[in-house]
Amino acid sequence: MLKKKPKNGGETADTKEAYQQTATNEGQDAVVVETGEIAEQINALLATADNAIRERDEYLTLAQRVQADFDNFRRRNQSVRRDAYDEGMRDTLVKLLPVLDNLDRAVAAQGADESLREGVLMVLRQLNAVLQAAGVEEIPAEGAAFDPNLHNAVMQEATEDAMSGAVTGVLQKGYKMGDKVLRHSMVKVAQ
Repeated sequence: MLKKKPKNGGETADTKEAYQQTATNEGQDAVVVETGEIAEQINALLATADNAIRERDEYLTLAQRVQADFDNFRRRNQSVRRDAYDEGMRDTLVKLLPVLDNLDRAVAAQGADESLREGVLMVLRQLNAVLQAAGVEEIPAEGAAFDPNLHNAVMQEATEDAMSGAVTGVLQKGYKMGDKVLRHSMVKVAQ
């Protein structure tokens, strides 16, 4: 606080000295006040910066998790879609197998008109080509060892021509697509 000058207009040496000292103290107080306010502002800005850095790190972590979840979803979705497609393909091909059987029987029929037989044979070859392009293959059975994963034994016969457990006759052909069995071969097995 500044001391007032005497009203008479005259200043003494003591008064001048006291006035200067008071002015110097007030200036220091003003500097201390300004330094304190600046320090508070700096601390507030540092706290805001720390919060911003913490939020940035949280958002970055969240974004990385969301990206990883999405990548996992995309892989699962592709796998499910591929499996569904393969299952639909197998289901359709299983429904076509009786048609293939009937065409085989028509070709094997005795006494059929030769031109009709040739036409049926062409249709059979075309159907076989389509099935082969889809990855369908016939399960080898005749003369092979009985495999319950591939064959369905419906009959047994006593025979000396084959070893026990060998397939002696195929009643209905079996087919597989890749490693999945579409239809087991119906077979006769030697005792």
